[in-house]
Amino acid sequence: MSASKLVRWLSIAVTLWCLATVGSKTARAQDQGQDQDIEVQLGQEVFDELKAGAEIIESSPLYDRLKPIADAIAAQPRYNHPFKFYLVHEAKPNAFAAPGGNVYVVDSLLYFVKNTEELAGTLCHEVYILKYMIPPRGASHS
Repeated sequence: MSASKLVRWLSIAVTLWCLATVGSKTARAQDQGQDQDIEVQLGQEVFDELKAGAEIIESSPLYDRLKPIADAIAAQPRYNHPFKFYLVHEAKPNAFAAPGGNVYVVDSLLYFVKNTEELAGTLCHEVYILKYMIPPRGASHS
């Protein structure tokens, strides 16, 4: 499965997750553990799909460029799950986040950005999406 198809699948999964978590504050507080379990499960499914498609890059010198920025972001304790950053292969530069804390960076993005600040901005954007669970475009904001 290509990363672009996975992003579409992820959009559907996040939409379903958002719809599943709509409710009163009390109900959300009671279901928080269950919501986190669903989030981890969805994230694992995305990881498994990418891994099965051999799109996750296990070892690359590009990790040397990604790691300092990813480590600085991951050190921020404001999310329910630890952030993990993975390189994936695709021609179009992109990054995307999956529920459960996984952030996927397309290897071509590291060649596309002009400097460390642009890469950091892109990764922070993805983390922001995870942290605040912004529904995909077109999803209802109930």
